[in-house]
Amino acid sequence: MIKRICFYSTGFAFNRLNRIRYYEEIFPQNVEIFLFTTNKYKGTEKENYQYQWEGLKRTKIIVANYNFILPFVFRKFCRENKIDKIVNLGNRKSLPLFLFASLFAKTKYITSIMGWVPNEVCINKLDILEIWQLLFYYFFGFFSEKIITNDYGIYKRYNSSHKPLLSRLFISNNKVRFLPVTVTSNLFIQKSKNLVRKKLELPVNKKIVIFVGRTARCANILVELIKSNKDILFVIIGRITDEYIPKLKCKNLLHFPKKMPEELVDYYNAADLHIALHDKKGAGLGLAAEESLSCGVPTIVPFTDIIENSPALLQIKLDKDEAQKILHKFFKKSKKEREALSKEARRYAVNNFSADIWAEKYRKAYLE
Repeated sequence: MIKRICFYSTGFAFNRLNRIRYYEEIFPQNVEIFLFTTNKYKGTEKENYQYQWEGLKRTKIIVANYNFILPFVFRKFCRENKIDKIVNLGNRKSLPLFLFASLFAKTKYITSIMGWVPNEVCINKLDILEIWQLLFYYFFGFFSEKIITNDYGIYKRYNSSHKPLLSRLFISNNKVRFLPVTVTSNLFIQKSKNLVRKKLELPVNKKIVIFVGRTARCANILVELIKSNKDILFVIIGRITDEYIPKLKCKNLLHFPKKMPEELVDYYNAADLHIALHDKKGAGLGLAAEESLSCGVPTIVPFTDIIENSPALLQIKLDKDEAQKILHKFFKKSKKEREALSKEARRYAVNNFSADIWAEKYRKAYLE
């Protein structure tokens, strides 16, 4: 088992902070955790609560200058601190940095795929960007000790007996691991809908739909739903980063820029339905979807490969008419049917994405 692991992130993101918090909880105490980050985005923060990496207890944080000598600084850091493994927390653009840091050194690196890898079988035209992404992935994946993905579809593709030729040449079956984003199911629990609505001063008898995250993802669909369903209260929690929602003047829209996890639990429970639409390929199910399901709230998501099908996971094409259709169908269900879906949502989240059940697999993937 390794003794020193370093995670790399050029800048701050809440999902990356939450991932390190999870690693602090599940990694043995004799494992030293480092976070190597940079000052690239200093002074450009959109909110003053960002870029602070708050709440980390075990992690040693190193902030380096983002300039042309960064690769040499990072390599020196890994050598002097005897880092066993380095892992990217987000963008794959850091992989050249990893290869340079590990070249002819004892340090090894893991490629973390929090997004999509183009499929060479599906590239039927000269798409330069997709071809470049594929070659980039294969080149650095070849030198990587492991490849970890949070998308079940990518995992299945590279662990299939019918892999494309390039995959067979560059990526071995045992190199790709599936590790989904996990949910803290003992925090995100089911509560009384009426009680939390009263607590949050939300209408007790109104239909409520919640959206959590950055609104840039399929905001046009969300806007159409808000405009077409005046009888439904839409609660948006997160940064509004699109051009559509700020122009809305609808009384059935309630927006909060930020809520802490302990507050989010109540807002999820106050909702009848959660919308987790996004247009990002290979994003996996997503943390917000898992949190809402863990609170017993059925969730609308795009079609994607999943571990287990569930009636509480309402999969649709990214289309406003499809979204409207599934919304209408859901609210036509009886109270008894919706209660059954709520129980199923909780079961599905706990059985498939609970932080506890994935802890050992995370330890093996990162530390062995």
